[in-house]
Amino acid sequence: MNFIKAIGLDLKLVVKSVGLGNVLKALKREAKLKKNYPKGISGNYLWFIGVLPENQGEGMGSHLLDYSK
Repeated sequence: MNFIKAIGLDLKLVVKSVGLGNVLKALKREAKLKKNYPKGISGNYLWFIGVLPENQGEGMGSHLLDYSK
């Protein structure tokens, strides 16, 4: 996947998940996270996690977070 396409998909995800009115707030938060992330440590930041409404309350989200450790 090329860089431009990846950026487009990221923006689409942000708009759909936080709403158009909150895009700038989300991008500012992301910039603060990057700025304050400890140097010399590699890793990823999980922006979103979700479970289908019909599967909520079954511990699936908790299981996904535990699996990521």
